[in-house]
Amino acid sequence: MDEPRHLVLAGVLLSALLVLPGCAPAVRTSSGASGPSGGPLPSGGPGPSGKPVAGAPVPPGLDRLIDRDGVIRIRRPLPDGSRLLALGLGTDGTVLGASEVVDPPGIGALHHGVWRAGPGEREARLLRDTGKPWSLWRMATGAGGHLWPWGERLRCLDRSGRQPVRSLPGWTGRTLFFSGRVLVWEAEGGRLMTARGCADVPRLLPVRGTLVAFSHPHAFVLREGPLLQVDVRTGGSTAVRGLPASAARVEPFDAGPGLLAFVHRDALRVVDRRTGRPYAPVGNLPRRGAADFGAGLSVGTRIVVYSARHIDRDVSESLVYDPRTGRTVALPGEALAAGDRLLWRDGDHYLLARVRP
Repeated sequence: MDEPRHLVLAGVLLSALLVLPGCAPAVRTSSGASGPSGGPLPSGGPGPSGKPVAGAPVPPGLDRLIDRDGVIRIRRPLPDGSRLLALGLGTDGTVLGASEVVDPPGIGALHHGVWRAGPGEREARLLRDTGKPWSLWRMATGAGGHLWPWGERLRCLDRSGRQPVRSLPGWTGRTLFFSGRVLVWEAEGGRLMTARGCADVPRLLPVRGTLVAFSHPHAFVLREGPLLQVDVRTGGSTAVRGLPASAARVEPFDAGPGLLAFVHRDALRVVDRRTGRPYAPVGNLPRRGAADFGAGLSVGTRIVVYSARHIDRDVSESLVYDPRTGRTVALPGEALAAGDRLLWRDGDHYLLARVRP
């Protein structure tokens, strides 16, 4: 998605659970997996910051989609002894996350703090000490700034990290927010708000509903009737083609520059935003229907990622789908897509790659 990429509707709740405490190495292994997450990485230490790592592990099938020689390996271990849990990915490769500690039974507990690994960096650094670690269920990063929840406040920090942290008005602690070229969030009463940056005066758009996705310049809003595509520059809206008659029954959602993705009747469905043409649906989604797993989608320029995480335990699985070819690749751990970037977890590292055009 243009911006990285959930508690009012049941479907929105499931997407939020993807980033709840309890980060996970996955148990799923298949022909498309690199083996159990948490296992040792190939020998050869990480390269210098900003440079790709030779021999970075790439699951079979994924090498058809990414620039294998340009993979960046980001260390999960943090200076305080905790581990990075990625919660947001920017189109420039910036990774935002929280820190967590997993106890021997495999239960994850978040620590305070927002951590950032900038484009090309192989280690995350503390961006802000936040307190209230339980509230860090989602993060977003883009040109408009870095966003994260703090109780019932939506906190915003400029891209440089040098300005004071601000709170964006109207947010309730239960709805989605996005950062890209602009900031977009759902305020109290289903109001849609946008701003060009943390210090900008927010603008109220003439649409009410449940914000479910954003890909600049369009926000996607659920309400009775068809899903609406709202131009955040003008406030104009149009109905989205290619969705089931009752859009409220599909979950989760996400959108990218040319794709809209959602899950309906236990299948991942992707629609071409320009034509409304559907691509072949994908079934057998990881952990679909499991009551103790939450699921979320992230959509890039070319690929769609479905990722499922246990709500408490250190278990997660993901599926990468390339609508153009119909190919899928299973990944052993959580994963995110944004623009032409793909981030996935492998053991004690996150791997960040560029997706081929």
